[in-house]
Amino acid sequence: MRSLLHVVSPGTLGYWLYFTPRRFFREVRRQGAMTKYRTWRGMKAMEAAAYQLPVLRESTSAEAARAPEVVFLTGSRFWYQSAFCMHTMILQSKRPFRPVFYDDGTLEEEHREELQRLFPKGRVMSTRETEEHLFRVLPPDRYPTLYGQRANLPLMRKLMDIHAGQTGWRLFLDSDMLFFRRPDFLLDWLDNPDRFIHMVDATVCYGHPVEFLEKLAGKPVPQPVNTGITGMRSDLIDWDQVEHWMRALLDRAGSHYLQEQALTALIFSQVEDWQAVPRHDYLVLPGEDEGLNPKAVLHHYVHDSKKYYFGPRWRAVFEETE
Repeated sequence: MRSLLHVVSPGTLGYWLYFTPRRFFREVRRQGAMTKYRTWRGMKAMEAAAYQLPVLRESTSAEAARAPEVVFLTGSRFWYQSAFCMHTMILQSKRPFRPVFYDDGTLEEEHREELQRLFPKGRVMSTRETEEHLFRVLPPDRYPTLYGQRANLPLMRKLMDIHAGQTGWRLFLDSDMLFFRRPDFLLDWLDNPDRFIHMVDATVCYGHPVEFLEKLAGKPVPQPVNTGITGMRSDLIDWDQVEHWMRALLDRAGSHYLQEQALTALIFSQVEDWQAVPRHDYLVLPGEDEGLNPKAVLHHYVHDSKKYYFGPRWRAVFEETE
């Protein structure tokens, strides 16, 4: 099992050989080749600029001990986006955090060193460290479906790697986000977490009909959940139930890259209290006006909005900290 997690699975191979090129050419047709090229150039420039980001403020030992954790899943293609996201959160919050970066299996040593340089009080969790913990708390022979999907769908690590065997509340952030204002809602939650929270998607994206999910859950499921921001109490997740749900989802329609988002909605349906973060302050898929002149607290740059992310927005952040 340990070695199987490090080979390219048929699902992962299919994703990169079929779905990724298909999505790329759809975006080229929709956005135009020149916009796509400028976005690619901006992405490479953003990665280069991440090496020049300064350490914003060294916290004292006492401050670091009190600072809340903020968790990311990252890798060689996303480390600089994780860095910019955490950097802007610190910049706008004006307080320390203890970021925890979970390696998706692709981080290189230079990326680990940069993340540690930028966030000295943070941690970078190696794949080996994470998997040794996983094997102890979620035995593979008891949860074979979850492990199979973890190998096929890297996004499953947002659930398994970050929450399995943990206790207490954890705030997770996707990497492709930037903060532009003080995130009062998130700061209040970090200071006093008392319910599950999730980001609101631009549309319902579960890969399965909501009616089917609610039949599985036996209760209404929140919608539309986006897992770019989630706050959950890890020890309230019933992994036997999640394994059962995963089997049911696969039996119905096979593997889907939105599987993790559907499972998160199912998990939320089982807790007593949950809340969506304010939709207009924490915005998924900003349009042109908002993308060029942010009024929201945070943008989550999915799909076509990446042209604003890799265009003017990261550059404005970088210039602000020079």
